[in-house]
Amino acid sequence: MNIKKIIIRAAICISVLLLIFIGILKYRDYMSYKNVIHKEASTIIKLSVDKTAKSIVFNALKNPSYYYDNNTKNKDSIKVKDSLKTGFSLPSNIFIYTLKSKPSTTWFSVIKIKDSSDFSQYLSKKYALKPISKNNNYTLYSNNKNTLTVAYNTEKSILIFNPSQANVDDVLLEIFTNKNTLIPNTETLDKLKKQDAHVSIVSPNKIINLMVKNGNLDIHGQLQLSNQFEIPKPLKSVNYSKNNSLQAYLNLKYKGNLGTVTIDTTTIHLDSINYNLNGHYSLFVDGKTQQEDTIVTYDYNDDFEKVPIKTLVNKDVPNINLQLDANASKLFQYLNNSNIVNQKTVNSKIFPLYQLHADTTNQDVLISTQKQANFSKLNTTAEHVFSLQVDFNQVKNQQLFTFFNFNLEQLNTLNITANQEDQNTLSIKGKLSSKNKKINLLMQLKN
Repeated sequence: MNIKKIIIRAAICISVLLLIFIGILKYRDYMSYKNVIHKEASTIIKLSVDKTAKSIVFNALKNPSYYYDNNTKNKDSIKVKDSLKTGFSLPSNIFIYTLKSKPSTTWFSVIKIKDSSDFSQYLSKKYALKPISKNNNYTLYSNNKNTLTVAYNTEKSILIFNPSQANVDDVLLEIFTNKNTLIPNTETLDKLKKQDAHVSIVSPNKIINLMVKNGNLDIHGQLQLSNQFEIPKPLKSVNYSKNNSLQAYLNLKYKGNLGTVTIDTTTIHLDSINYNLNGHYSLFVDGKTQQEDTIVTYDYNDDFEKVPIKTLVNKDVPNINLQLDANASKLFQYLNNSNIVNQKTVNSKIFPLYQLHADTTNQDVLISTQKQANFSKLNTTAEHVFSLQVDFNQVKNQQLFTFFNFNLEQLNTLNITANQEDQNTLSIKGKLSSKNKKINLLMQLKN
């Protein structure tokens, strides 16, 4: 047999295997949409599992040493092999969505079950969920607070994140009996299928796509504003310092009714605040500042009674600065009269995390974690309706937001902008970049 025939046969075999592989992926993609999305779905997040896996595989083939080194390191750190079976199968696409008839904080997701017995053990041992009820259609597991619920039978499971604990029994029954789920060729399903990103967020007024690449995450999409929003002109910003770890500005005015909100004993009339705002906002974080905090410890007096001991200590907090273009005198008067601000300090019941100091100029209301903060005038002509810039090197060097400091050394910058395309449409673009431009960003964050 000559070499030419061997090459031809090898090429045919590879082509056939490739076609089979593509066919399997197409079939998985088709099946992933079947009877998993309720027809009342409002905001839908699509996670493209197969597409993400393919991008990681191709990246591993190009950079085998990185993946081998990290795999070896992870193996060395594993002391006990976890042999717990999950009992479910990952589809080509996972959908997480809200419903029009339920609170916007309630999220649903459906995945297929391989082995219901393994799945029940997985829920109990991995996430400490407990069985709470069972009927002819499904078994229900939940956490202690009933904010995370999983319903399953032998075919599928429904995960519900439900912090408001809304009644979702009707939704569970409809999905398990394949009623009121999206069918092929509907507008929503077609819109989802057209999205070719690793993560897509789709709703009636927005489409946002996130594409994970080597060294960065690309963000692009469109946001449709309702008639209750207005973009004030001219667009305004400030001259930011190059040392800022985070800076952002927004040019947007809301013309609808906001109602009231009550925090502790303080009732805030949001319309009274919104009426005095001009629609230009600026925020920046620059280094740290010191604030006094009260530490409470306990000791026993001579009568063996437990008594509190309060100690004042200085602590470092992020230097956060918020600037509101407004009818400053009237807005500040309302904030004081409503007990939102008292003696130029924001009520700690409203924002307990840090002490916030408030002040005014002729045109701006200024809120900061620093008593004597330095603000520039909010009158520089801006390029965008919205802009957000985060310098992770500065965040790490300034040791800010330590509770977010996981893998910050891998990240470089985050830039997101929104520009006006027409009267009611914003075009969104952004990029999250890392220092290593060769490795898939998802794997960098994972490691």
